[in-house]
Amino acid sequence: MSPTANNLGFLYLDQNGMLIYMTTTPTVIQFPFPLDIVRDLEIINKDLLQKEVNELFKNNAIPPTRFILALSPNLLFEKVFTNAKDPQAQADIQQFLDNIPFERTGTIIFENAESKLIATNKDLYQTLTKIIQELGSVVEYIMPAYVLGIDVNQALSMNQAVLNDIHRKAPSLRQYSFLVESPAINPKASDTRIPNSSTNKPSEKPQENGDKKRLFLLLGIFVILILILAIVAYLSFGNPNP
Repeated sequence: MSPTANNLGFLYLDQNGMLIYMTTTPTVIQFPFPLDIVRDLEIINKDLLQKEVNELFKNNAIPPTRFILALSPNLLFEKVFTNAKDPQAQADIQQFLDNIPFERTGTIIFENAESKLIATNKDLYQTLTKIIQELGSVVEYIMPAYVLGIDVNQALSMNQAVLNDIHRKAPSLRQYSFLVESPAINPKASDTRIPNSSTNKPSEKPQENGDKKRLFLLLGIFVILILILAIVAYLSFGNPNP
């Protein structure tokens, strides 16, 4: 059974737990994270997390639902930059990404009054999304809560009108979803670096160096052969037998 167009849901995720609201529930469901499951933004035990979420959905009779997942500011790491093509800005951004304490990092770029790189723990939201999808629901967007104009107090007092408004405007904010990561940013999890004009061009120096080495090698061999021939000629003709 797949989620219907009328089954709308909202998830608010922060470092302490998750808030859930749907068309079919009269109040917000609160799901605090036990410390032996999630701690310091890291999943400690994925199997236990899946078990707890499964029981949560079952006990609250949550039907297949189309969810939007909003991330609290306390899950986000942010870096303001002006020109991503500037070499120094690229170095600063890469250092920022390298210092984020997660094995896998999800990133987006938020353009408002200033350009901002936003990063978070990819494993956390991907694991929760996978668990929810296995229960028959779908997570359509994963965004910073403030992009949707939502804070924790609004999430706690969520109602049908606000839920409908979030689902109405989310498609226009699709570029800020962590499900559509910025192609301009390469987090450390992929073992790549931020591209720039110099690193994107194939380097010709290795080829040039290789040609020079081969030339010197051939010249060396030629000189050695000449010396050998000279020695042979000297021994053969320079010292005739008496």
